[in-house]
Amino acid sequence: MTRYGLNWPGNNALAVEIKLIQNGGYLTIQGIRYGEGLFFHYKAMQSLLWPEDDHHRWSDLILREIIANRITVIMGSRDSSKTRTVSKWALCDYYCFPDETLTLMTSTNLRGLELRVWGDIKSLHERARDRYPALHGNVADSKHGVFTDNISDGDEVRDMRKGILCIPVLGSQGEFMGDALKDFCFPSGTLVNTPWGLRPIELIGPGDKVLSAIGYRRVAATSIRLASELVKVRLRDGRQMTCTPNHEVLTQKGWEKACELNETHYILGPYETMSSMRYSNQQQSRLLSKVLVLNDGHSRGSGDDLYCRTPPQGEREGASSNAYRQSDEGQGLQQQGERGIEVFGPQSQDSRGQWDWTHQSRVATDEDVSRGSMELWHQNRKAEWERLSVLLQSGFGVSRHQICPGGRWIESRQLGQSEIQGSEEGRISTGSWVDRVETIKQTDSRFPRATSNSGRCAVYNLEVEGHPSYCVNGLVVHNCGIKQKRRRLIGDELQHVPTAYLKVLDSFDKGDFKAGFLGNPIADNGKALDRVAEPVDGWDSVADLTKTKTWPNKYNGLTINLVGIDSPNFDPETRNRYPYLVDQGDVDRVSRRPGGKDSIEWWSQIMGVRKAGAVSNRVLTVAEIERYDGFKDCVWSGSGDRVKVYSIDAGFGGDECVRTWLEFGEVVGGRKVISFKDQKVIPIRLSVGDSPEKQIARYAKEDCALLGIPAAHVFFEAGMYATLAVEMARELGTEVNAVNFGGPATERPVSSEWLVFDQRTEQRRLKTWYEHVSKFVTELWFVVRLLAQCRQARNFPRQAAEEFGRRQWNYVSNDRYELEPKDDYKLRYQGESPNHADSLVVGVEGARRLGFAIEAIPEDGREREAPDDYLKKELEAYQRERKKRSLSYSR
Repeated sequence: MTRYGLNWPGNNALAVEIKLIQNGGYLTIQGIRYGEGLFFHYKAMQSLLWPEDDHHRWSDLILREIIANRITVIMGSRDSSKTRTVSKWALCDYYCFPDETLTLMTSTNLRGLELRVWGDIKSLHERARDRYPALHGNVADSKHGVFTDNISDGDEVRDMRKGILCIPVLGSQGEFMGDALKDFCFPSGTLVNTPWGLRPIELIGPGDKVLSAIGYRRVAATSIRLASELVKVRLRDGRQMTCTPNHEVLTQKGWEKACELNETHYILGPYETMSSMRYSNQQQSRLLSKVLVLNDGHSRGSGDDLYCRTPPQGEREGASSNAYRQSDEGQGLQQQGERGIEVFGPQSQDSRGQWDWTHQSRVATDEDVSRGSMELWHQNRKAEWERLSVLLQSGFGVSRHQICPGGRWIESRQLGQSEIQGSEEGRISTGSWVDRVETIKQTDSRFPRATSNSGRCAVYNLEVEGHPSYCVNGLVVHNCGIKQKRRRLIGDELQHVPTAYLKVLDSFDKGDFKAGFLGNPIADNGKALDRVAEPVDGWDSVADLTKTKTWPNKYNGLTINLVGIDSPNFDPETRNRYPYLVDQGDVDRVSRRPGGKDSIEWWSQIMGVRKAGAVSNRVLTVAEIERYDGFKDCVWSGSGDRVKVYSIDAGFGGDECVRTWLEFGEVVGGRKVISFKDQKVIPIRLSVGDSPEKQIARYAKEDCALLGIPAAHVFFEAGMYATLAVEMARELGTEVNAVNFGGPATERPVSSEWLVFDQRTEQRRLKTWYEHVSKFVTELWFVVRLLAQCRQARNFPRQAAEEFGRRQWNYVSNDRYELEPKDDYKLRYQGESPNHADSLVVGVEGARRLGFAIEAIPEDGREREAPDDYLKKELEAYQRERKKRSLSYSR
């Protein structure tokens, strides 16, 4: 095969591109240079792997700059193919150097990771492997990664430093978990096992030796940082360990975060880890068949547990022990070390409660154990030993013959008396069961003395050569250092990530390193994107952008700003060619929403430009309700029945309890609207003998009787008061409906016009509320906002309108809206609560459940266009599904 002026063996065009990329884009033979450069060959490689995918002006710009620069920031409008383009480059980069590359790709929370970064990487990799099966990379779904090494049945990976690993950096409540990218640490005074005894971690430096899971290893580097929270892990044998919450320790179930430990975890010591690595499977099997441990009545194990014991001195000199010494296995162990090796293995799920790991138990011979228990116990032992052996090799590819100095077993004389805590005198430390885990915050008296003005304390960590572990007080912990020749960091959605995320560059930006940071710009929001993308001359130097632009940033990298109205879909030669990029339809829809072209949404999502001073992020202003005819009365068409709905926001306990009643139906012109009829405060008298819940229920019963509203059309939000639901059911009947403000948003479509491009199916579909907002309470408020925009609200109550105009929102992960907490609202308005608005949103939710649907947003001055056949089918399918899942009530 001839390509680029050279004859290549075989007929594999992909191998040619990989070879040229591995050589920097060119091959020089006899003084003649062949090839077209890295950009050309990366692009050609992508065309071979994903021939169905497009290349356009934006994707070419991103690819060219991320190849040329060490740090590249890519910010711009939504639907600009930022994540997709960078994911393709990351995969190609890995395919060319599968044994030398570690790529960390981060997103906000776990859901965002799976929908965006991991979703793209997984689908692209599977498509590439379908076309070229010989490509490196094995998918481990539980790890959210693609790794060079083979994956075991349990999704275990031998070496996670070779591949692409996707991790979230925000928790389920939006809290920053960036420590997952940094070294985990211990406070000063933490005792580390060394050949000379226990030494405080702050006194250990590079070159010192420490005990790891596989023997003594040298410290390659140390680190120090500040922490605001610690956890104390207390063990059953009296030992304890204080560390940062996310520091990982080795348990019988694998590496576990300290904050997630409980009494079902056994933290392993170096004795158990070296035992599992030192002996062959055949030796392990024979040893396990000879020695078992009898229960002391305190079993805490599970089917995945490993067991070990150190026999008391007297027992080792008993008949059973003497008989064991005379066996082949005993003789072999005596050659390694005078006291030999204790045995540990798995506990069968069925035998749980019969076996335990304990210093009070005695050694039993085979005759002491029932045959049934022996058979159950033997079934899993080989797999458990092998699993732990593989786990210990993960990350550094250590083999058994490398365990301990010179391949020898560490004898008791190698350790001093002072370091043998939690184990028998003269022995290497064993592990122990966890007793409990305690959180220590800055305000706690047990928190170490602060070493900074912020009140945080100094914490330390070690990077160890040869294996990612060291021992603290005889317990195996992870050193969390990342060692790899080629390191890549891709940060997605940085507009939602705290600036603390950027500190990861301190430890990653070394050697062969590249970083790509992505997001939609939001001015002055104090997040990582706003900082890392800033021009060298400040943000004022790039104001009023209307075309895509690049500039040097303050992190010695390059920033690319993809401006939405400069999308390739607006180029004459490629007009509307790319359905997944911003187009004129997106521009028109967002420009018609509240705030129009002055809103944050317009500048962040459509323009993709940082704009200081955009319209404040209020849910729905009084002026907007006025603009969309929300305060006007309605003229019913006379065709079809109108449906009445009654709603309550139970604000007793300091807030007002407000009830709303509304009705919905068809008005003249054919549009379905909601007309808000009345809002009242339900009086609650503490002097009355009845409880507040009973008073609310009786008021609602009398009110609904006068208004002619059935119990099935009554909806209420009771917060945490389950007693209100009981009283409402007792007074009005079991058909009443509770609306819980908690929980995530629903999978219902936002409206009949909001479409998104699904990267998985590569088709347009209706956008769901879960993709639009972060929580159900936000969905309730934004449904009313959309109701007004669609001109489907009439007779909007003035008090509720003012509360809507005061309530603020923010962008969170995946570019979703999130309503500010009610406490923040009350703090700004001297304790006043938005009870009228809450009552109104409960009523609108009731109307939705009873069949009311949000329609398309009409263009000002134009007739509303009917949805096309695709939308009709989608809506009909949704309505059928909703009807099928609707509950029917009977008294």
